Amino acid sequence: MQVKIDRRELLKMINVTLKAVSSKASFEELEGLKVSADTNGQITLQSTNPDMSISYSSSVEVIEGGEFVIKAKMFEEAVKRLYDGDVVLASDGDRSIRIESGKSRFKLTALSAENFPHSEDIENKFEFSIPQKTLRTIIQQTASFAANTEGKKPVLTGILLDIKNGVLTAVASDGLRLARIITDVKLKCNDARFIIPVTTMRELFKITEDSESDIEIVSDNRKIIFNYGKYIVSARLLDGEYLNYESIMNDKGNIKVIISKPDIMDLLERTLIIVNSSTDKKFSKLPVKLEIGDNKIKAVCASKIGKINDEISADTTGNITIGFNCDYLLDALKACKKSEVIISLSSPVSGAFIYDVEGVAYLVLPVRLHN
Repeated sequence: MQVKIDRRELLKMINVTLKAVSSKASFEELEGLKVSADTNGQITLQSTNPDMSISYSSSVEVIEGGEFVIKAKMFEEAVKRLYDGDVVLASDGDRSIRIESGKSRFKLTALSAENFPHSEDIENKFEFSIPQKTLRTIIQQTASFAANTEGKKPVLTGILLDIKNGVLTAVASDGLRLARIITDVKLKCNDARFIIPVTTMRELFKITEDSESDIEIVSDNRKIIFNYGKYIVSARLLDGEYLNYESIMNDKGNIKVIISKPDIMDLLERTLIIVNSSTDKKFSKLPVKLEIGDNKIKAVCASKIGKINDEISADTTGNITIGFNCDYLLDALKACKKSEVIISLSSPVSGAFIYDVEGVAYLVLPVRLHN
């Protein structure tokens, strides 16, 4: 194989595909990138691990087609240190790779392309498309708030995409908080539910662009494939029954708060000074007590180190005293886009519903307060 490619494009391809290189490989080919070139002028880099695979294709000058596998980190380090300009990649018969640019020459050992896992075909049971911008919003407002990367319940390490009557709802939860996003995208496909690992969704966010161009999504209930031009990301789906989010998100709160997002965030961040100051394990997760009513929110938090008693104005209906994990409330507010949010509560032992833009809601469970 022999191709000529611009160094910056090659480095971009390597950086994208590196995200799926296996960190704990059972055989050395999984620590590599598969490089393929065809006579139609396309070069493709591919990486894979047990959960996800990424391929990236680009148009280049192909002198001779072929394929090889090369250790990913070594490949990245070599290309990173070349000068800008054209890079020649060539595989020789002695299972070595030549990387040439200007007066720089690398000769690296190639791995067997035959041992690299082949992409599995899937049946197109479900197929739909959504704008990249919409997918990024879903990831940003779920993965950044409620999804876990590890835990006792594997399904809670994923983001649920639930399609009903052409409407897509995304849900993430770690058992103590929940994010629900109802999109305004109308899909022409059968009803379906997919639980996608949050690690995959976060990598998708890094790769995709804030664009209205569509991503084609195909799934067969075992795997899901995201195809958007140069990139193809394939991931395994998580098995199991997800939370009954429709029942959980049944808001019956009769206590309402309309509050400036910056004001309540500042209040909670001041409270964190006391929460984070304790070195005693007994006080390592101090709750903040919120006294809500009479058009104000009062925050109280005390430890062996110190105490805070703070207050801000708010538009309130009803009265309640309730405790929360300060970080969890802040995470929900940071995920909100509007400068003003609505909080709905019903009792000191029921969750707080936080409403942002239309279709976006967060639920944070309270912490029981002790005198």
